[in-house]
Amino acid sequence: MIGAGPYGLSAASHLRSAGIESRVIGEPMELWRRHMPNGMLLRSAPRASSIADPAGQRTFVRWAADDGVAIPDAVPLSTFLRYAAWFQEREVPEIDRRRVSTIEVDVGGFTIALDDGERLSARRVIVAAGQAQFARRPPPFAEPASSRIVHTSDLSDLAGFDGRRVLVVGAGQSALEAAALLHEAGAHVELVAREPVIAWLPGDTGSGHVSVGGGADPVPARTRRGIQPPPTGVGGRASGWLAAAPDLMHCSPPALGRLVSERCTRPAGSAWIRPRLAGVEVTLRRGATRLTTTAAAIRVELDDGSVREVETVVLGTGYAVDVRRYSFLSSELLASLRLRGGAPVLGRGFESNIARLHFLGAAAAASFGPLLNFVVGTWYAGPALVDNVLGCRGRLRLGIPPE
Repeated sequence: MIGAGPYGLSAASHLRSAGIESRVIGEPMELWRRHMPNGMLLRSAPRASSIADPAGQRTFVRWAADDGVAIPDAVPLSTFLRYAAWFQEREVPEIDRRRVSTIEVDVGGFTIALDDGERLSARRVIVAAGQAQFARRPPPFAEPASSRIVHTSDLSDLAGFDGRRVLVVGAGQSALEAAALLHEAGAHVELVAREPVIAWLPGDTGSGHVSVGGGADPVPARTRRGIQPPPTGVGGRASGWLAAAPDLMHCSPPALGRLVSERCTRPAGSAWIRPRLAGVEVTLRRGATRLTTTAAAIRVELDDGSVREVETVVLGTGYAVDVRRYSFLSSELLASLRLRGGAPVLGRGFESNIARLHFLGAAAAASFGPLLNFVVGTWYAGPALVDNVLGCRGRLRLGIPPE
């Protein structure tokens, strides 16, 4: 198992429960500890933030009850990390914290080279290495490289931004929350996005509204009749239930898969961010066309000809899966791996065209749908992986967390 985030920990828990020996290599929750800003709140509700275990006993709510922790509607990152540590200590206590240098296909399996020079042999490899390597840096921000142009995944420490001029690019959760956190840290923040409006998600309890831009809010979610969205926090009343069935997404026509993914991952922010942006200047319907860096400032030209001069640019521009960015996959392995737009093409149990090489998490979303971009997807991934390893055909599974 390469990676010890939610997917790696959950998959290892399921494999061990099924009597399958596994070894987890990686720093526990590294993406969450090193690539998310201090003070961040989770977009997912507490129920959907639980990491899956076979017995359904290691849920977020169960941990909070046992430890006497009050859970707010918006879960702080620090609280989630405490829960994840509790899960890991009980379900996957032994983790090899070294780094993988290279994975190569070998006779009968794979050879894994570690950063200290040791080489391991494995019949099966499961890649659950997260998405930090997939940070999207669109033009004109891709070049030139600069420590003053950062992605939100590089923004763990907000110290030192007091009084600085910062331009945040994007209109999704990461961009909106980064703008709010930087403003609260004392920075002078402007958010720029190509979108015509900012979309706001409904509250977790159903009491919130969906609003766009400065227009009026539609009917509150709790007053709507009919089918309610699934308890995954991913998608709406139609797209959400489709996304909650990764087996169905896997065999759906590509056009339907793209439609569901677009509806479930379109740029939007949690309603609780909205009041925190009161002191942030927001410029919509504008994109950057040219970038010039000097010793004193970064000069960003927008498509209306206006110019912004700032000290830091923060990109809340999401992620684009491309497993070729995983430095540990050998060139020979990548040459044989079937890809579609940088994402591995996966069959049942997340198995690639290279026998017994699996990919979990965001790398699997192109094959199994948007649920695999979120922690809640572990409730599908673990059992589906075990079915494949044991040679079971399995049954149609939903990625629904327990109450």
